[in-house]
Amino acid sequence: MIFQLTAELESPVSLNSEADLHLDGLLYSIHYRGVYLTRADPAEAIQDAPLPVARFRRGDGWLWAATACRLAEEANWEPERFTKRKDPGDLFYLQANHDPGTGPGRNYLARHMTVATPTISWMFAEIGPGGARKVKRLVRGIDSVGRLRRQGFGRVSRWHLEPIDADPLTTLVSDGKAQRYLPRSWCEWAEDTDRGPCLPPYWHSARTVDRVKPGWRCQLVDGITCH
Repeated sequence: MIFQLTAELESPVSLNSEADLHLDGLLYSIHYRGVYLTRADPAEAIQDAPLPVARFRRGDGWLWAATACRLAEEANWEPERFTKRKDPGDLFYLQANHDPGTGPGRNYLARHMTVATPTISWMFAEIGPGGARKVKRLVRGIDSVGRLRRQGFGRVSRWHLEPIDADPLTTLVSDGKAQRYLPRSWCEWAEDTDRGPCLPPYWHSARTVDRVKPGWRCQLVDGITCH
């Protein structure tokens, strides 16, 4: 069965695009809190979490039946600029030598995209009876989503879960557009292709493949099954 998970937000979310936030990536981060993994670790070090979400399979490959995030129609994108520099008081009490141009304490001016939206939502197919309730229990521990969470962005006030009458394949492609990262080999054709992972953790490059990004037009090949 297909469900829509919705988060009501109290503050704007910091994202570069809707492709930045996949539901499987969010659930993966909850399941493996405290697990030490670095970008230098090989693909064999990545553990696939037993998420209560169905999987699509094609040959030896598989994907989670979960979409990238969807924003409300009234969502408004705006750039935010952040400046960090140590003031004279910081430097007075700093025992080590300080170089404002290098190192973790360097000065910087950063530009981030943020989006003001009342809600952010995802679609997913549950695995077995009760899978959707397990997903909701997992996300209850999340009080913010997106980037710059320590700065107060993406604050979640409430989670909603509702069933949807839809084909599970709509979590992959809907209205001719990809709804999540898809391997290029799963598509008969696609308007464009880039390189990156199609499974979490999305920041790790060990699983990099040719892929289709959410929102790009494409058509799935035959032989994709949902389990």
